[in-house]
Amino acid sequence: MAWFTLLTLSIFGFEWIDPEKFKGFETALSFASLAIIYPLGVFMDNLSDTILSKRVKKLKIRHIKNEKLNIGYVLDAASGPLREYFTYIRMKIRICRVTFLNFILITITLVFFTLIRLNSLVNDSDSMISIVFWEIATGLFIILFALWNWNAITNNYYEKAAKEIEKLGLDKINDDQVVPVSATRLK
Repeated sequence: MAWFTLLTLSIFGFEWIDPEKFKGFETALSFASLAIIYPLGVFMDNLSDTILSKRVKKLKIRHIKNEKLNIGYVLDAASGPLREYFTYIRMKIRICRVTFLNFILITITLVFFTLIRLNSLVNDSDSMISIVFWEIATGLFIILFALWNWNAITNNYYEKAAKEIEKLGLDKINDDQVVPVSATRLK
């Protein structure tokens, strides 16, 4: 998590980091950092899912009219290759949405780091303004590109799901029918 590192370095500085002190402890430090980074990654995935949930609902409703239907129906009835396809697309969706959120945080913390910790390295205020401008411009480009990709992939996901629902006859299910437990596992 680059933004976490930038935030830490912005707050505590980088003068205290001496690579010589860490020699021989690389493996232990790797496992220790995983204990922090993995749960943080799961949190970021859940947070990005929550932030984009209203848009997901709009995309889903555009293609799947019956609100009680979800992709679990398709996965239960799908062949192996189709199931693998939907799993692959869901991974791409997760990567794009968490990239969107991570680059928002990376851009903010990079600007923060530049202004606080690198200010003394740049003597000219015009140069500092230029650096910060390009950090923000580059960050916004990546953020918008990730959001655009997420939106396109998510739209295609629900479009394909709607076609499969229709092909399998699942769109004929009435609102009063009970949703099978296995069909509720994915939204």
